[in-house]
Amino acid sequence: MNDSFDEINIIEILRKVLWFLKELKKKRWSIFLFAVFGSILIGTYAFKQPPVFIAQSQLHIDQENIGGLGGVLGLVGKIGLGNKKGGALTEDKLLTISKAKPVVIGALLQEYTKDSTLMDLYLKLNSNIQDLIEERFDGTWKYPKTIDSFSREDWYIGKKIYDDLILNKIKFELGEDGVVTLEITSNNPEFSVEFNEKYLDKVNKYFIKKNTSKEIGIVNNIKQVVDSVFNVLSIKEVELALLKDNNRSLVKSNAMMKNIVLEREVQLLNMLYMESVNRLELAKFNLLSSTPVLEIFDRPQYPIKPIEFGIIKGILLGGIGFGFLGVFIFGGLISLRSLKQILAET
Repeated sequence: MNDSFDEINIIEILRKVLWFLKELKKKRWSIFLFAVFGSILIGTYAFKQPPVFIAQSQLHIDQENIGGLGGVLGLVGKIGLGNKKGGALTEDKLLTISKAKPVVIGALLQEYTKDSTLMDLYLKLNSNIQDLIEERFDGTWKYPKTIDSFSREDWYIGKKIYDDLILNKIKFELGEDGVVTLEITSNNPEFSVEFNEKYLDKVNKYFIKKNTSKEIGIVNNIKQVVDSVFNVLSIKEVELALLKDNNRSLVKSNAMMKNIVLEREVQLLNMLYMESVNRLELAKFNLLSSTPVLEIFDRPQYPIKPIEFGIIKGILLGGIGFGFLGVFIFGGLISLRSLKQILAET
């Protein structure tokens, strides 16, 4: 009984499927016209799109062999010296720094030609930013030469430029084994290559600065102490030398006491100076061990091949996509009409 009931259900389902396909077949010319419309639409879009140029660089965060001292730093680390930071933390910091406004906008402010910067080239290539400048600054925007000089009004345009670069032109991704890939995409090959170089340089400098700011501060403080001790030591040594010259043939208790005191001070200052120098060298070594190296092993080179969407590819994708969309739309209308009939009968 159950088997015959299941068989009836299957037959009924097949009958409905065949009816649906028959009704859909009646709409084949409408679906075909829908696909033709999609082919024309997407093909026209592909024809009007300018070629895209992608400048790619690859770099590696090297903390294992800094300045050729990988083995030395490993031994030093075992006895508690040096400051080797975690790889994951360093990589996350690099990705954060790559999106910093001083890095992104600062790269645009770098020299492009003798009389212009990359900002000039960028503004020339982006009409939408030019429209904002026309609206906000009456067509003329004398942008500051440094990022620190940007006013609130300047940042109105600067923020739009930053958003465009981060969302549409810069692709900064971290791969396996600390390999980072940078891609700059634009409609101008010169901008793609030049901005790739300037941006990478800014990222490198800012990354090292942020990773070593604490260690640099320690080195500078110890260096000040070393200089101060050395100055005092030099003065005391001169005083001791003058005292000995003035009392070479005389034996006076007062002179002998001053001589003993000065010799003791000079000796103590020498010990303090040597200790300060040792600490300074250790701080410099610690700074070296804390400085990550961005090893750039792949830079973009002229000429860059353009990447085009392709008219034929656009026509095919448009026809297939709109064809499926037509099937979905007309199939939905057929199903909706069938549902209304069922509801009317009940």
